[in-house]
Amino acid sequence: MHLSKKSEPELELSEIDFDNYDREKHPLIQNADIYYAVLGRGEMLFNPKNWWHCIYSTNPSISVNCMSCTNYAFIEGKLKSNWKILLHKYRLYGKDCVCHYIDDNGKRMRR
Repeated sequence: MHLSKKSEPELELSEIDFDNYDREKHPLIQNADIYYAVLGRGEMLFNPKNWWHCIYSTNPSISVNCMSCTNYAFIEGKLKSNWKILLHKYRLYGKDCVCHYIDDNGKRMRR
């Protein structure tokens, strides 16, 4: 679904801005089944594994993701993620990330 070049540990991000996407640049979205849900207080939504999702909050709220996997996949994922976090800390991985931005003076700043 048009993977973003931006990095975020343990996540795969899409470059699509669902509020303003370009059908020519993102042709895969044209064939996607899109579902909308509005949740009320105390409600939750199950999102099947490997389904892309986009969340908009209409009020201040708390979101929690619970993902399950095999023990092996969990350990493998944590090892990869921890290496990425360590390399990112020293600016060796994910220079274009969601946790930093470049200020007006060209300095890399933490959000």
